[in-house]
Amino acid sequence: SMEAAYDVRKGTLALRGPESAKPPSMKNDRVDLRNAATIDVTLSPLNIEAIGKVQAVFAPGAREGERGTSLFDDDQAIVVLCDRLTFNEASGEGKYLGNARVVQDSGNQIRADSITMNEKTGTLDAQGNVITSLPIAANSDEGATGNSTGHAEHFEFDDAKRRALFSSAGKTQLAQLDGAQGNLRAD
Repeated sequence: SMEAAYDVRKGTLALRGPESAKPPSMKNDRVDLRNAATIDVTLSPLNIEAIGKVQAVFAPGAREGERGTSLFDDDQAIVVLCDRLTFNEASGEGKYLGNARVVQDSGNQIRADSITMNEKTGTLDAQGNVITSLPIAANSDEGATGNSTGHAEHFEFDDAKRRALFSSAGKTQLAQLDGAQGNLRAD
């Protein structure tokens, strides 16, 4: 049977469902969370942990006090797919572990073993088997359009520094970025 347990002392809500039933879900003005086997939520400030084939749709646009990141379109929702999701509204940090994907309708996408995004600092860190399709290294003044495709063991982006770093992190996989500006590889 479905279960929703609210702990008044902690201010937490635990949502559980049997494997044979429709999984629990949660929705507010910021996120629509579905398909997780378990969802644990602290309501104020919002703190979420979800486990099991998680699908979360984060509403478009930056909130007050958030920087966001120019890697993604502010006017489009961000869809997160992963095996385990944690989100802390106070810090602005979301961690997406296990078969993690961050996707937008525009085609902007990051896939990795784990992805950490911070909406307040405008940083993103992806670890393990990283594949990106992002608007990096395209100069629209020269007629370049579309996304560049990146492959690496590690990818990090810092919006304040306007820096994207693809690295092999000592692994055999080379770091590479293919796009309108050409094909770049780091040995």
